[in-house]
Amino acid sequence: MPTSTPGSPLPLHPRESPGKRWSWYLSLSPLKPHLRSTSFLASLSQLISATIFWISHFTALPSIKSSLSTPVPNGTYWLPQVVGGTGSIVSSNLFMLEVQEKWYRTEPGLLGWHVGFWNLVGAVGFTLCGALGFAEHEGEGGEHALALSTFVGSWAFFDRVGSTVV
Repeated sequence: MPTSTPGSPLPLHPRESPGKRWSWYLSLSPLKPHLRSTSFLASLSQLISATIFWISHFTALPSIKSSLSTPVPNGTYWLPQVVGGTGSIVSSNLFMLEVQEKWYRTEPGLLGWHVGFWNLVGAVGFTLCGALGFAEHEGEGGEHALALSTFVGSWAFFDRVGSTVV
């Protein structure tokens, strides 16, 4: 059991040195060894892009979207879809590269490669959906392309597609 004088803080663990203390801020030093890992960078890119993409889902709530004027959805609904989808494209490419022996040689026989590939197809579909959304009011052709890209993105992200192909 660690000993202490009245008023001095106890160490967090009995085997911990008295000079090492818990702090409220995060240190980036534990992340440094992982910054060169392809899987870590892919996961980090996916985390950031999904967080940005979430903004568009929040603003799509009927009570919010119906009260917005036309320029506001462009910045709060369509733009986060484009930025988030682009980050997912980066992430999917990194996941595919992680399982490939050489960066230029695809590995369609590996399940991990198919997961990355179908996520890439879905990310392209959702990115196109956001990009086409800026021209939503231009005519019927734009709405058809928007719906088609959303459909392709949704089906490619559907877990069964990537796992049944292999």
